[in-house]
Amino acid sequence: MNDLPDLMVELRQLQPLYVLLSPHPALRAELEQCWGLERVAPNDARRLSTEQVVGMNECLLAHGLPHVPAELASRVDDNAGEGLLYFARSCASLREALAELLWRQSDWLPWAVLSLSEEGGELYLRMRPRAAAPPLGLLVYWEGTWAWMLGLLRVCLPAESVALDAAVMTPDSPCPGQLAALMGLPVRFGAPCFEMRLRPELLDVPLPGANPALRQTLSVCFDLLELYLPSPSRMRLRAQVRIFLRQAAHGADLGLEPVAQQLGRSPASLRRQLQAEGCSFSAMLQAHRQSQAFEGVVEQGQSPELMASQLGYAGAPALTRAARKWWGAGPQQLREDFLRLQALGGLSDWACPLRLPSLIPAEPGPDMAALVYAFGTACLKGLAAPAEQAATQGLAQDLRAARTWLRRARHEPWPVGPATEPVHMADPQAWAALGARLLWRLAGRDYAAWLERQPAASWPQLLERERAQFGLSRVDAAALLLARWGLPGTQLEAFRAQQLRAAGPLSS
Repeated sequence: MNDLPDLMVELRQLQPLYVLLSPHPALRAELEQCWGLERVAPNDARRLSTEQVVGMNECLLAHGLPHVPAELASRVDDNAGEGLLYFARSCASLREALAELLWRQSDWLPWAVLSLSEEGGELYLRMRPRAAAPPLGLLVYWEGTWAWMLGLLRVCLPAESVALDAAVMTPDSPCPGQLAALMGLPVRFGAPCFEMRLRPELLDVPLPGANPALRQTLSVCFDLLELYLPSPSRMRLRAQVRIFLRQAAHGADLGLEPVAQQLGRSPASLRRQLQAEGCSFSAMLQAHRQSQAFEGVVEQGQSPELMASQLGYAGAPALTRAARKWWGAGPQQLREDFLRLQALGGLSDWACPLRLPSLIPAEPGPDMAALVYAFGTACLKGLAAPAEQAATQGLAQDLRAARTWLRRARHEPWPVGPATEPVHMADPQAWAALGARLLWRLAGRDYAAWLERQPAASWPQLLERERAQFGLSRVDAAALLLARWGLPGTQLEAFRAQQLRAAGPLSS
């Protein structure tokens, strides 16, 4: 299956299977033993390979469950899709949303071609996979993708019947009515491509969720991601390296030579091809270690000694030194802040409130700063509205001030320059607002009500009050969030320091 696309399905997306398969314990055990299914936490981002996904779907099909991916797609909430649902819904009209999806399909649909055509007064949306003669398990997966696509259109226009009927490439189903019921429209099987017949009169109907500010911010996110997501043919080696690093056994040799050997290349060829894709093996290995260390030590509470052994460090002191360089603080401090954050509420995708496109750039630099900046602005703009609707005046004022700051043209939030230069953080209050949003999201009305009761205070006073009440301040929460996103440690140190030195009231 080397020529098949890299689907990168996350295990947390498959957790509803445990409910669906509760009447079939033997089948569930088979999927766990043979195809990698397992129970994971909501913030666990581990993924299955294409081979595992295909095998799992074919196993389900053999046991008389042919449309499980479509069933999973029907259970996905609006947060899924790595920001795509929010992006489409924020457009002014369905025509604009479809145009954006078509224009950016290389980012979110690299293994297929999406097209929109008008034929005889009818409007057709089609998806043609690039793979030749795909196995049945892959067709079933794409069937789920098409069901999710229909769900995306319905999120845009929830009060309308956007599509009239659909067609899928999967062969005749033993229970065709099941897929029709899941999608809520007639479905034809065995088609040459995936197809939906849309209602052309709905193209220019205003979308109820139109939000120009959010659309612009998410557009910036996707524009920046194009720097790191080349065409599918150029993505392949980079994706293979990332998958190999992710799935390597603990303690495995992750040097250039053994990785190149596993991928069927010489070390020089691997280095040269990665360089052609705009990255390097050493940078990818460093990003992998940083991400794994955060997940293991901070989120899962593994000991630094064990994590150091798994990541190839000489011992816990070496990992601690690396962690301070990565995060601007020791792993124990971040672990304690994470536990305090966890105590406020359930942590489901805590590090990405909008589930925006998440990617650690292979090379640090100005583009990385801009990428994190775009994520932060989207979180602020996209999540400010619920706070304002909840009449939380203090937090709403804070967020409005942050968004005013974010609208300033070409404002660089994270300075880029030699490490020896003094680092100046321009208006850190806007970034602490991101931490306030995280606290509000987890603590809910308790945090909002507490904030409204607070008298005017200086920055340091407010932060100390938050720590006394909730265990950590908005600065601590924001630093944890930005460390998870990969902000350089020197800039995280500057963020914490300038927050504590900043004087003056919280909101004007």
